[in-house]
Amino acid sequence: MASKNDIIGSIAGAVANVVVATVMSPRNGAPINEATAIAEQAADIARVNPTVQNIAAQVVNATNNEPWYQSRVTWGALVAGAAGVAGLFGVTIGDGERTVLVEGITAALSVVGAVTAIYGRWVARKPIGG
Repeated sequence: MASKNDIIGSIAGAVANVVVATVMSPRNGAPINEATAIAEQAADIARVNPTVQNIAAQVVNATNNEPWYQSRVTWGALVAGAAGVAGLFGVTIGDGERTVLVEGITAALSVVGAVTAIYGRWVARKPIGG
C-alpha cells in the first residue's frame, strides 16, 4: 500500500513531467536543462503544498491503510457488539459510556504498543538492521 510520502512523490513527479512538457513545447522552446531546473522547482513546491499534502492524506485514509487494531471504527463496532451482548443479560451501556470505552481501549493499546516496542528493543540481541 502506498504511503502518504509515496503519493506526494507521485504527484510531484507528475507536476514535474507536465512542467517539462510545457516548457519544452515548440511554442515555448526552452532548452532541456532550463526545463529540468524549472520542473525540479515545481516538484519541490508541490511536495510541500498544503493541497497536495491533504490529497495524499485523504488517499491514504480512503485506502484504509491502518492496522485493524488502530482503527477506531473497529473498536467502536466491537464495543457496540459487546454492548448488544451485555444487553441480552440486562446490562445497559449508554452512548457516552461507549465513547469512553472506545477512547480508553485505543489509548490503552497505544500504551501497550509503546511498552512492547521498548521492551522488544531492550531484549533484542541483534542491532536494528543487523
